[in-house]
Amino acid sequence: MSTRNLMIVAFALLMCLSIRPRLNASSPYPRYSRQQMIEHFQQMNPALEMTLNPHVEKRVKRMIRGGRRGTEIFLGRSATFFPVFEAYLEAYDLPTELKYLSVVESALKQDAKSKAGAAGLWQFMPRTGKAYGLDINQQVDERLDLFKSTESAVRYLADLHKSFKDWPLALAAYNCGPGRVRKAMKERRSRDFWNIRSLLPKETQDYVVKWMATTYVMSYYYFYDLRPAYPDYDLQFIKAIKIYSSKSLTRISKETGAPIAVLRKLNPSYKQGIVPSNPYGNFVVVPKIGLIKEYDEMDIQAVSLKQ
Repeated sequence: MSTRNLMIVAFALLMCLSIRPRLNASSPYPRYSRQQMIEHFQQMNPALEMTLNPHVEKRVKRMIRGGRRGTEIFLGRSATFFPVFEAYLEAYDLPTELKYLSVVESALKQDAKSKAGAAGLWQFMPRTGKAYGLDINQQVDERLDLFKSTESAVRYLADLHKSFKDWPLALAAYNCGPGRVRKAMKERRSRDFWNIRSLLPKETQDYVVKWMATTYVMSYYYFYDLRPAYPDYDLQFIKAIKIYSSKSLTRISKETGAPIAVLRKLNPSYKQGIVPSNPYGNFVVVPKIGLIKEYDEMDIQAVSLKQ
């Protein structure tokens, strides 16, 4: 073979080697091992009664394939909220995997609102929110308060589990109400969620499935080359300050140096941009980076455990 031909072959080989990783990288989704998935489910908290069935597996595939971008956004947003969720769940001695419920409820959007009237990270309806101590009035909607809504959601979950003594049933009740779950249990004479699933509203049938799939994917995302899409630092790293007298977010912005747009984003519960007076203090979430003057700073755990 001539030198020229050798050079052509060598160049072709180099091109093939350079193209292969690009083809793999541009593949719509990475390959996965079902056996590996089975093993991961077996390793998860047995108290949660996680089940890998065709319904859950289908949802997992959706999250790691066509829904990859959305999953990466959830993973990024979790950096802001999960430390708070975990602190509350640990304080109430509940499984920390319940933090993934908020992904299903609101896609981790603090100001999320549904057509039915639910609001916040945990999608409280007004009646349930008020029953668990959340104020909803012209000044504030504490369903949108990161700390207060999370504590209320954890208390509600604890009560539901105490009643049903089963996490899939408790989560179904969180979605459609305890009455509908008890009615389905009575009709089927069963305490197994999968046995009564078809008698529940379609949204609830999918709800528990979504939670199980979300818990799995967000626990093992690195096996599927999912990369968190983190928000800006000002939204990702947060702390809280305590306010006793009425004060506007605009004034707090000037006094702390935190951008007003960021304060509004982190504190949607204050409807008019004003923190009302409170002898016990109200918490305002601010970026962790930067010097905060004239305020009592609280770390996330202190705020979460000492309302």
